[in-house]
Amino acid sequence: MEFYFEFLNELRESGQINMFGAARVLQDEFGLEKREARDILTAWMEQFEKKELVMDEFDYGQCDYCGEDNDISGHCVDSFCEYYAGTPEHDALIEEFGEDMNDAY
Repeated sequence: MEFYFEFLNELRESGQINMFGAARVLQDEFGLEKREARDILTAWMEQFEKKELVMDEFDYGQCDYCGEDNDISGHCVDSFCEYYAGTPEHDALIEEFGEDMNDAY
């Protein structure tokens, strides 16, 4: 089963398909029966439910301007940083508090 999990991990990392369609890929690639491919995919997916993801384990890089960490979308997390402007989070703050919010900093 580990062999199939490694294949599915590589397929997931490639971003080629939505993983809910991976059972068909398993069938085509390894000549598996539909039921067997679904069971393998289900077991592979269940391992993600059992793992506790800690966001600190992920590294999304640092801001080129201020050196603070980036969030999952690659934007600076520091609301005082000039690069933070234009991010969805910054735009939401402007919408909520108005343009003078920037003057307060």
